[in-house]
Amino acid sequence: MTASQMLETVKTLIGEDPQATDAVLSVFIQKAEDMIANTLYPTGNIPEGYATPLRYHMLACQIAVAEYSKQGAEGETVHIENGIHRTYRATTSDDLLKFVIPYAGVVG
Repeated sequence: MTASQMLETVKTLIGEDPQATDAVLSVFIQKAEDMIANTLYPTGNIPEGYATPLRYHMLACQIAVAEYSKQGAEGETVHIENGIHRTYRATTSDDLLKFVIPYAGVVG
């Protein structure tokens, strides 16, 4: 899936939202891809020239939508008005990242 296809997929999943500009959604897609990379390489040794594996592109789109949705009240478990304190349940993103299988190797 190309970057533009991922962007179109995220736009379709989000639906009509005037705040969901290409620039904003691209940031959320990049955030999702970074989350996947950090899950794939939990020790932080992300290879130079890393690109999100094709099998995780749709997952990246789903994570981008979940992260975008957290901007509002979706998923809130607690909301305190005056001090503006919000608490969210375990995020959908965390649940989705469970589908990413980390790479492992032998250190010698």
